[in-house]
Amino acid sequence: LYILDTSTFEDSFDYEARDNATRAYADMWYESGNLEVNFGVIGHSTVYIPCSLDTYYRIGVVFEESKTCFYLNGEKKAEFEETFTKDFFLIRGTSSESVPFTSYMDNVRVLRRSQDAPAPEPDPVTVVSDPNGQPVVVQLGDEYRWNSTLDGVTLWALGVGEDGVSKKGTAKFDNGNKLIVFDMVDEVNGNETYNYPYIVDENGYIRVTESVYQYYNVVGVEDGAIHIIQDSNGLGSVADDGVNQVSMLYFTTRAAAEEYYYSKANPKDWMWFDYYPWVYSQEEQGWLYFYPSGGKLLYWSNKGQAWREFNQ
Repeated sequence: LYILDTSTFEDSFDYEARDNATRAYADMWYESGNLEVNFGVIGHSTVYIPCSLDTYYRIGVVFEESKTCFYLNGEKKAEFEETFTKDFFLIRGTSSESVPFTSYMDNVRVLRRSQDAPAPEPDPVTVVSDPNGQPVVVQLGDEYRWNSTLDGVTLWALGVGEDGVSKKGTAKFDNGNKLIVFDMVDEVNGNETYNYPYIVDENGYIRVTESVYQYYNVVGVEDGAIHIIQDSNGLGSVADDGVNQVSMLYFTTRAAAEEYYYSKANPKDWMWFDYYPWVYSQEEQGWLYFYPSGGKLLYWSNKGQAWREFNQ
């Protein structure tokens, strides 16, 4: 069985023309003294499979969008990353020794996939936008994805780990690059310490090109916080599989990121006081007021302008 592209024939159908037109083949051959089925695509190594005389074999060839697959008795035996034009199928038998032989081919079918257009996918629904109204995160069914482009978007990042929540920095997406300042700032304007190309790939992940790919997968949105699994060990390392854990949160405003941070984090570093209950926090660079209430110790964050519970 030869699969041909007849556009190469021109005015000739001789052996050489046929050979030039061949794009793929499924061949039963005995030239080596060992009966074999050969599956091949021109430009690729042939796959050889032993077979026997006086035996029927069911052969299938499937042309997919980017590859060609060969089946023997319902089992895939060869796959080639190759597609090509094909408009002619040639079934023939030949003997290199010029001796007679008998073979049979039966029940030949050519099946085409339905040409009906597939049902359209639902339109993605924007679930997070930045303050300028630019989409940031969209939802497709039950799946969250980054918007197809984030150029012009600035996000503020917090890290999530066993030690709680930590400040990570400010990220800006600009002309195909992801720029980061490792601090909470209002704008990223040439003061970034991190600058690498990014795309939103076919999975809806942010992929940043460093020495290895850094992937950022959105797995949820809650109270304005974008929950992200981030890793650089391949697509499996950021899959939402119940094993990989959320490691980052992104926010569309600095105020929202800091509000979340101060709601989860106690003041750290050195604190001192002259007159209790006012205490100066070096980390917050401001005064805290401590107040016991209902068995809890609360503190007023002058920077965050809110009461927080102090967890010892």
